[in-house]
Amino acid sequence: MAEARVKIYTRTACPYCHKALDILRKNNVPYDEVNIAGREELRDEIERLTGRRDVPQILIDGKHIGDDDHLVEWEKAGKLKELSA
Repeated sequence: MAEARVKIYTRTACPYCHKALDILRKNNVPYDEVNIAGREELRDEIERLTGRRDVPQILIDGKHIGDDDHLVEWEKAGKLKELSA
């Protein structure tokens, strides 16, 4: 199976992460989720890739697009349709 084009860093108890995941599921966008709960070393990875340490952080084709608010913008602009399964 091919690797998903979308990678999302999340935490279990994060409502913004749940919002982003709901948007991806609603738009049938396959994704790889990296839940950082209890894995503080992944914060360094997030910062290296995105310049941020908070979640959610979303990458598409390895390029950082932002957080849940940015994903909403992508949805409104119809860009998520290109990523649908």
